[in-house]
Amino acid sequence: MRNLFLFLTLLFAVSTLQSCSKKNTENTAPIKPNATEPLKITGFSIASAPSDYTIIITGKGFSTIKSENIVTFNNKPAVVLEATATALTVSVPIAAGTGKITVKSGNQTATSGDEFNFIYTVTTIAGNGTYGFKDGKGAEATFRTPYGLAADAAGNVYIADSDNNKIRKITADGTVTTIAGTGIIGSANGTALIAQFNYPHGLVLDATGNIYVADAGNNMIRKITPAGIVSTVAGDGTGGLVNGPAATAEFNFPAGITLDQAGNLYVADGTNKCIRKIPPGGTVSTFTESSFGFPEGIVTDNTGNLYVADAVSSVIRKVTPNGTVSTYAGSIPGIMTVVRPTRNLLILRE
Repeated sequence: MRNLFLFLTLLFAVSTLQSCSKKNTENTAPIKPNATEPLKITGFSIASAPSDYTIIITGKGFSTIKSENIVTFNNKPAVVLEATATALTVSVPIAAGTGKITVKSGNQTATSGDEFNFIYTVTTIAGNGTYGFKDGKGAEATFRTPYGLAADAAGNVYIADSDNNKIRKITADGTVTTIAGTGIIGSANGTALIAQFNYPHGLVLDATGNIYVADAGNNMIRKITPAGIVSTVAGDGTGGLVNGPAATAEFNFPAGITLDQAGNLYVADGTNKCIRKIPPGGTVSTFTESSFGFPEGIVTDNTGNLYVADAVSSVIRKVTPNGTVSTYAGSIPGIMTVVRPTRNLLILRE
């Protein structure tokens, strides 16, 4: 009888426990996962660095999967090396410039409060500082007053080697060759082996690999095809200011040249103190007659604005597509007058 009583008591206890367990399970709500944490950048490990330098971006809400974090430095994409919810290890992209760091993860975007400053590293890719002429690789090569520069998509750099009266090329591995010009002062056209220049100054490349040269000493605009054939695009060789057909137009020390997306050439006509325009048809005009001290370097942006290095005035000027000129950077301390322009020097008087 006693054993029966113990068995019934144990059976009742087990039944009670099972009933309570089931009741608790039915009345307990399922545990919901935490909501996604807001994405935020709180800082980065170093404020200034060159390309390929590794920095750590701190914050919260980052994805732990590297590929799900899109990081940019001033709109330049960076490679994410490691990722946790609170830190991203990234490599600084090339030419990042100065600007904010942005992280995108999922449908969220966060931007840093502080700016990152890119450090540019200066290296010598060709030349050894000796004044002369020699082709070769890297420091073996020599130049004489290299002025204009242009680069193509393959990483080749083209140089107007002014005092050598030649156009030179530096490949991506630093090898220097001469692509046009005999070195003798002149204006002969033809193949690279017989063509002549007179103090070539500015250069620009078009999309098909043609090089346009502001041949300052000859008062001409020249062209070098990818096959190495040199021709005259505009200018009769006389120093002056004459518009009209390319063959009879006149320039006076054309120092810089650029090209817009429509194929128009713009020339910084130095001694004439103006900007000239050469459309694909070849008729030369004066684009703006606003006063410049001595326009030299010139580039164009994607919207057609021109930026001009006004050497004598020590300012950077901006010219809009409708020809409006303004001072973009710098200030003019006094009125400058050119007394005697030479190939290497401008003697100034205030």
